[in-house]
Amino acid sequence: MKVNQTLLSRTIAFLRFPLAAAVVLQHSVLDRVNVGGQMLMSMEDYPVYYHVGYCLSKVCMRISVPTFFIISGILFFYRMDGFTSSDYGNKLRKRLRTLLVPYVLWNLIVILLLSLAWVVFPGLMSGNNKPLMDYTAGDWLAAFWNVTEGFFPVDGPMWYVRELMVMAVCSPVIYVLVKHLRHWALLLLGAVWLSGWMVMEVPGFNMEAFFFFSVGAYFSVNKKDPTELLRPCFPAALVLWLLLAASVGFVLQQPAEGYLTRLSVLAGVVAVSSMAVRFVEKGRWRANEFLSDSSFFVFAYHSMFLLFVMKFALKIAVPQTEAGMFLLYFACPVVTIAVGLGLYYLLRRFAPRLTALLTGGR
Repeated sequence: MKVNQTLLSRTIAFLRFPLAAAVVLQHSVLDRVNVGGQMLMSMEDYPVYYHVGYCLSKVCMRISVPTFFIISGILFFYRMDGFTSSDYGNKLRKRLRTLLVPYVLWNLIVILLLSLAWVVFPGLMSGNNKPLMDYTAGDWLAAFWNVTEGFFPVDGPMWYVRELMVMAVCSPVIYVLVKHLRHWALLLLGAVWLSGWMVMEVPGFNMEAFFFFSVGAYFSVNKKDPTELLRPCFPAALVLWLLLAASVGFVLQQPAEGYLTRLSVLAGVVAVSSMAVRFVEKGRWRANEFLSDSSFFVFAYHSMFLLFVMKFALKIAVPQTEAGMFLLYFACPVVTIAVGLGLYYLLRRFAPRLTALLTGGR
């Protein structure tokens, strides 16, 4: 099958910024804002906000990173005939610049900013992170892999980049699987992921990354056009996604929650991707070059800034109503994204080399 490369590249370019914005919204639920070991608010006082915000951020917006994994899998093997040891070496060398360098820099930046925050805003610190001067060798290792034996590095969003580096190292195995087992490999990986095994359990090795990256790899390795497959899925996939996402609200804190959430993510990835293909093809949606280019910067920078925005907002505004909570819920990510775009604009204009390092040349 001949791949419509123009439509595919235009769709990917369009999706980059909305997906990055979705990651910011995913992290904007005001339910675990911690200052000095104390939560600033109780979600039990805002049941409507809790259910709507949870389903929107923790269910609907969760499609962002899996979709990014698919895009990364497509681009990793894009326009390749075979996968030799030379190809593998070239891919790994390129990922040193596009993945490892930004990964190290952003985690270093967050470590430095956290240390500065201990001095400037000690009253807003959660107590979960140490000042730089108190770091041990173990703390440094944890900061770049999984903080305090959790899942995320010190700059939380960089877990995605960490997983991409693991995918790059494991790419020969992924290539063999999708080349020879084809859709059977995807069915197997998808079933394991849906079961919940190794999902967000082993830092660097989780089935969400393996499954969705392999989906993208499958299309490029087997010269199949994802836009052709996605086109007829809209709008049925959109309806299914919304129904599944809404249903999660009825099973919160129950065993079925995880399974329904993952089914919703799968439907949502198809829904959003097929919708983008449909409207990009018709010319109704076009990528904004600046927004598309800024997507990785916004994605990488937002976590710490968003948290401080939420802490300031809760301390200053002190919302008393459901409406007030919803206002802050949307205002905090909007402010965070707007500041990120401004910083990216200034850095790209006055420090283009530094910007290239921070974004991996994207």
